[in-house]
Amino acid sequence: MLDDVQGFAQKKVLRSIGRVASLEFQLRECLGGTADQYVLLDELLETTINSAEREATHPVVSEKWTRESQKVLLDFSRKVSKLFDEIAWQDPGVSLEEIIHSHAMRQIRATAQDCLRHFDVEFTMEQLLSD
Repeated sequence: MLDDVQGFAQKKVLRSIGRVASLEFQLRECLGGTADQYVLLDELLETTINSAEREATHPVVSEKWTRESQKVLLDFSRKVSKLFDEIAWQDPGVSLEEIIHSHAMRQIRATAQDCLRHFDVEFTMEQLLSD
């Protein structure tokens, strides 16, 4: 569970992965957000990819994770990065809703869910919405 995870940075990266894993979060915050409160899906993905890779590879930061956990984070970042590149972000004919429901995004969410299963972590919507 999340309470078992040590360190603010570790919880933060896992919560970001939780947001990537959650269709409900993406529909609510990326698609249904307001002018005052919204999340850009591409930024969520890029930030999460970079955070997971940094946590797994930084000489000092990575010491907080087991070798197996480092591998899981690195695999997550590499797989999601590859899938991210398949999404037609700049195509004006493709809506955000279509992107959210696309094959690549379904694979990204599945990859994130697999990553969270490794850490035995689940998030409520309330936890995903907290900063």
